Amino acid sequence: LGKGAFAGKVDMLPSEIVDRNCFTGLANVKRRELGMRYEIGIDNMLWGTDFPHPEGTWPATFQALKSTFHDIPVHETRRMLGESAADVFSFDAASLAPIVERIGIRPTDLGQLTDERGEADLIARWAPMKEVGRHWLTGHDFPLIP
Repeated sequence: LGKGAFAGKVDMLPSEIVDRNCFTGLANVKRRELGMRYEIGIDNMLWGTDFPHPEGTWPATFQALKSTFHDIPVHETRRMLGESAADVFSFDAASLAPIVERIGIRPTDLGQLTDERGEADLIARWAPMKEVGRHWLTGHDFPLIP
């Protein structure tokens, strides 16, 4: 990959390097940003409270999460709200599980549908966004509106 000084020395695509090394903080995530999650990469979006900074969502963090994540598939929400960060920072998820169970936000707290049909409906609803995904890699893009 590459020319000049990097020729033959880089064995990953630029997108793979970004996926491995670049992350975005979601201290005050907006719906439009969640709509771009397939472009950004779900595993590259790490939520945090940013407490006590005023640009965060405190003291209304719970309501902010509910109004933002209510219709995002549960497995994607779990990745963005904690699992991805645990992976990035090599946290021992098994040892943290009891704490998460005790104080963690549950899908029902966010108003998310947890039954199979509800989850399938959400996945289908977001499918066009996922299909476009990283349009520079897939070649897909949204059609122009006439």
